[in-house]
Amino acid sequence: MKNKAVFLDRDGVINELVYYEEYGILDSPVTVEQFKIFPWVGEEINKFHNSGFKVIIISNQPGIAKGYLSPDYFKIKDKMRKELAQQGASIDGEY
Repeated sequence: MKNKAVFLDRDGVINELVYYEEYGILDSPVTVEQFKIFPWVGEEINKFHNSGFKVIIISNQPGIAKGYLSPDYFKIKDKMRKELAQQGASIDGEY
C-alpha cells in the first residue's frame, strides 16, 4: 500500500524566523523562548491529514553547522509537538 506525504520545512513554515540584529540576518531560533509557532499551522496540518497525507517536518538546522545551536534543540522539538497538540494537530515524522 502506498502512502501520500507532504514535506514541510520547519523554520519559516512552521515557526517564525528570528532576526539577529548583530549579524543583520534572519535565521532559525536557537532557544526555546525564541521558538514561536505560527497560529494557523495546526489547522493546516489537519487539512493535509484529512486529505489522506502524512505530514513530515524537515529541517537542515543551519545553527548546528554554524556551531551555535544550543542543547535547546531537543527542547524546541518538544515545544513544537506540544503546541501542535494544543492546536489538535500532530506530525507523522521529523527529520
